[in-house]
Amino acid sequence: MTSRTPRRHRRLALMAAGTVAAMVLVPGTALAQETTPIDNVVETLQQMAGSAGAPATPGVPAVPGAPAVPAVPGVPALPNLPGVPVLPLDSDSDSPGHETPDPVFPDHGSGYVGNVDLNDQEILDLTRYDATIEDDGSTHSDSTVLALFGNEIVGSHATSNNEQLNNPTSGLCDGTGGAICLSLLYHYVGAFQDEQSSAAAAAGGVLGLCLLGDNPTLTASYECKGLIGAGVAEGLGRAERDAVTGHTKADSFNELVAACLLNAERNGRTPDAGDDAFACKGLLGAQVLHSDSASESKTPATERHSWLVGLDSGGKALLRLEDPAGISIPPACGDGALLCLFLNQGESFIFPNADHPLTQGAASAQEALHLDLLNGSPLDILVILGQAESIAHLQSPPGCNPGEKGPCPPKPECSDGIDNDGDGKIDFPADLECESPEDNSEADGKKGEEGEEGGLAKTGSDIAPLLAGAFLLIGMGTLTVAATRRRVGKHTI
Repeated sequence: MTSRTPRRHRRLALMAAGTVAAMVLVPGTALAQETTPIDNVVETLQQMAGSAGAPATPGVPAVPGAPAVPAVPGVPALPNLPGVPVLPLDSDSDSPGHETPDPVFPDHGSGYVGNVDLNDQEILDLTRYDATIEDDGSTHSDSTVLALFGNEIVGSHATSNNEQLNNPTSGLCDGTGGAICLSLLYHYVGAFQDEQSSAAAAAGGVLGLCLLGDNPTLTASYECKGLIGAGVAEGLGRAERDAVTGHTKADSFNELVAACLLNAERNGRTPDAGDDAFACKGLLGAQVLHSDSASESKTPATERHSWLVGLDSGGKALLRLEDPAGISIPPACGDGALLCLFLNQGESFIFPNADHPLTQGAASAQEALHLDLLNGSPLDILVILGQAESIAHLQSPPGCNPGEKGPCPPKPECSDGIDNDGDGKIDFPADLECESPEDNSEADGKKGEEGEEGGLAKTGSDIAPLLAGAFLLIGMGTLTVAATRRRVGKHTI
């Protein structure tokens, strides 16, 4: 009897070990259908430590049941509103009581010579233009020389790979070989797209004049090379994108009145040259209510100017009344103000791309004159003269990293820099639904063992052999105890 007792203890110990193993592994197997073994260990440790959520970030209060989100240094905040950049301004000349509206995506160069509203209803639009490139590379352009009460009277519009020029008096220039070019209520739109680039342009004006020139197809006065060039309410907007690199640039400028004497060529098409880009290269030039804006993504950089009156000669500015100023009666400009007048107001800024926070672009907007009479009353009159704006950002080709040249193959969702499932987390490892950078889905549903979405997770299969061994240990222990009891019943007193 003494010889049987240790053997029975060993058998009981064997059965107990199998029972303990089953108690540990059975709940783990059920949980493995939804989480990984690593998750089980983490959750167990958190429960042992009395924690209901992830460890708190120093200085940030823990939220029960919610994972802590550490701050990422050096990454600027995303815009608060879709398409509206929100970052510290690079340059701001707005006066108290006035805020120049920010340009918003898509990339464009646009503006207008004049706009008059009565109690928020459009009364007059004078030479409004817009050249736009969408994120997919498609383009469109619009030119409205005259609109009354919200209805376009003179204008034209174009989408990708279309071009229109309307000049009722173009025959005069052609018939005189460019000696007399007179353009009345002219408007031009062009929109182009191919594998290499996208481009859009829009221009228009009430009057363009060039005398004793040599170009029989001349339309705008700022292209004149002759005795005298003069224009009234002329404007031009452009946007260009390199489809290979994704870099974009856009610009806009307009003037209420401009004239240039002798060799009157002005380089209004390249405003990145600075203030002198719009100066008359002849003997003497003058502009009234000028405004311009230019932005590009490659640097990124942006530039803007406006002046009430400008005088120049030989491509150099002699005088420009361009200092910002604000006048309001009473002093605080708001509802009930009799008069609010703001001159040469505007702002420029750099911003992150919403899809790729480290990719930057630029934008700027400028107003030469902003007048609000009887603010907030039924007779509220708003007059804006000389408005120009531009916005440009790096739009990488599909499948490319920011700044990478195309063509690029599509990247997996878990490494493409985009929040594909809209949960506020981007790519592996930030998005917990991503198993690796090569995972092609940020969504909750993962592929099961058969390769179908929504199948059971494979994480439980590694525990199955251990589970079978546990049940085998239990069975062996049970049979051993039963046999021992039968022998004890037969041979002990």
